[in-house]
Amino acid sequence: MTKYFSKKETLLLLYYTFAFTMVYFIGDIIPGSSSVHGPGLDFFLFVLLIPISVLYFIIQAYKYFNTDESYLKCLWIHIFIWVITVLYLRFDVFG
Repeated sequence: MTKYFSKKETLLLLYYTFAFTMVYFIGDIIPGSSSVHGPGLDFFLFVLLIPISVLYFIIQAYKYFNTDESYLKCLWIHIFIWVITVLYLRFDVFG
């Protein structure tokens, strides 16, 4: 993995892997978390993931345009992850 990605891309992929794994397992471990009383903890973790990811994207876009380091792969990873997520949630493409 480090052959194709530098440390910043690897950390970004680990962030998304950890975040989506936590959302999935919280929803799986706590049965009935989404009940009549409202959405569960997995929903709130997913909703919290959105502004954190947008902020992370903005920071890396700023660094891409204002530093000598290349953050282009990081920006593409952000876009790719969210396109896949929207396709999965909206159109059920992969399920």
